[in-house]
Amino acid sequence: MRAAKESEIQATILDGLRALHIFAFRLNTGAMPVKTAKGFRPMRFHSLGPGAADILAFPQRIDHPSLSIEVVPCWIEVKNDRGIQSAEQISFQGFVEGEHHIYLMARSWDDVLIYLTERKLC
Repeated sequence: MRAAKESEIQATILDGLRALHIFAFRLNTGAMPVKTAKGFRPMRFHSLGPGAADILAFPQRIDHPSLSIEVVPCWIEVKNDRGIQSAEQISFQGFVEGEHHIYLMARSWDDVLIYLTERKLC
């Protein structure tokens, strides 16, 4: 049985967040050819730089009875069963956690749903 592709897991997570009415979007990566002495090779880049998470979501915590709403930025790094964080991703995690944001490494929609449910963010 093949491991799920990270892009498939990302799509499932985005669908789940959308179903819960949580605003979220994928942070894009890209590649462009760069000429080197040995020919062209792809150079990868990320819209926020190396190590940035794959998905940014904004779940809300509602405190009743005052109905005050706290929006919590949630950075989601998606990995398949074999994936591990790079040094850049670990550094990015430390940066956003230092800003009191949530950082979550998820291998499935269930990982995200459990995290949000336990913290009453959905």
